[in-house]
Amino acid sequence: MHNLHYIIINAESADDAAESALLEIQDWGNENNWRSVGGVASEDGKDLIENHQDARWTLSGLKPDDASPDDNSYFAWAIADIWAKIDGDIKLPHHPYSKSYDLQVTLRGIALELLHSDCTNIELLWSASANLKYLHQIARGRAQREVENAIPEFYEWEFDECGLTDLTDNSEGTQRYLVMIDMHS
Repeated sequence: MHNLHYIIINAESADDAAESALLEIQDWGNENNWRSVGGVASEDGKDLIENHQDARWTLSGLKPDDASPDDNSYFAWAIADIWAKIDGDIKLPHHPYSKSYDLQVTLRGIALELLHSDCTNIELLWSASANLKYLHQIARGRAQREVENAIPEFYEWEFDECGLTDLTDNSEGTQRYLVMIDMHS
């Protein structure tokens, strides 16, 4: 399985950003998880690498259909992609697969499913746990909406999930970069 995880990091160049991101996450995972860096883009759109390590996720895959040919807002498009996951309909990744915008309605659906089932069903309990974790990430992200110019961390430090981790506080450099991590698990 492949997951796209965005990392935001400070660096001096796109190559430095890719290498720094890999160094930051080198101890994450195990022998069943491996990663490669796809696209890398500076916040100003002037320093780009389409695909650093021949990964599945490339910069051109972020570009919306209505973008102008000269528009290199990959950084902004990645942030918008995460906001869409947070602000859009909640599509639970596991059974009961409900779809709603409302957190309370979705939470009640999970609770009712558990109340009306055999609580010794390990698969059902695992699904409920994963769905609750997902709802927690949505709720955290929606709370960040109140902070002006916030970069929404979503499944931070969980590189085997589609999300975003902001490492700008842990890195040095004059420019912020978007690094697309292709996580294989």
